[in-house]
This record gives sequence, C-alpha cells and structure tokens, in this order.
Amino acid sequence: MKLIFLDHPTAPALFCCITSVAVAGLPCLSSVLMAGLLCVFSLIQSRKRDKMNEQHNVRLSATVDKLLTESNERLQLHLKERMQALEDKNQLSLELEKLQRNLDEVKAERVSCFTDVNFLF
Repeated sequence: MKLIFLDHPTAPALFCCITSVAVAGLPCLSSVLMAGLLCVFSLIQSRKRDKMNEQHNVRLSATVDKLLTESNERLQLHLKERMQALEDKNQLSLELEKLQRNLDEVKAERVSCFTDVNFLF
C-alpha cells in the first residue's frame, strides 16, 4: 500500500490518496486507513483553526489595546482642557467679585461726596 500526502497552499485541506487499495488477505484495510486518515485530517484542520483563532484573538486584543490607549489619551486631553477652562472661570469669577467690591466702594464714596456737597449748600 502506498500513501501520498499532499499539502498545497491553494488546497483548502490536506488531501490523502491511496493508490493501492487491495492488500492480500485484508480487504477492509483501505476503509480503516481512510477512516484513520479522515481523523488525522480532521485533527490537522482543527489545529489549523485553533491557530488561526489564536492569531485572530491576538490581533483583536492588540487592536482593542490600541483603541483604548488612543481613547484614553483623547479623554485625558479633554479633561485637561476642561480643568483649564474651570480654572479660568474661577479666576474670572474672583476678578469679577473684586471689581464688584471696588464698584460698591466707589458708589458708596460717591454717595458720601454728594451728601457732603449737599450739606455744604
């Protein structure tokens, strides 16, 4: 019996050909060999699928990590911008309060001056 194994890159799977089917005294040996070869073929295909799945999972994981990193960087930048805007707002609020107090003082001084002027006349 002669077995030929072909594993060609364009072939979707491993092909097994039995060139000599009959063996003296063992008529069903070829069916046993075919069943065994199909099991081997199935196992090889399963391992190929597992390897491809693992490679795909690695690529997906790398892509997810990259996207999460980029998203985190954008969020950090946005957070810094918002924090700066909040700090600017707080500074402007403090400055506005200070100007409001100064305005109130000037108004009070003006009323005092008018009262003094009215008292003199």
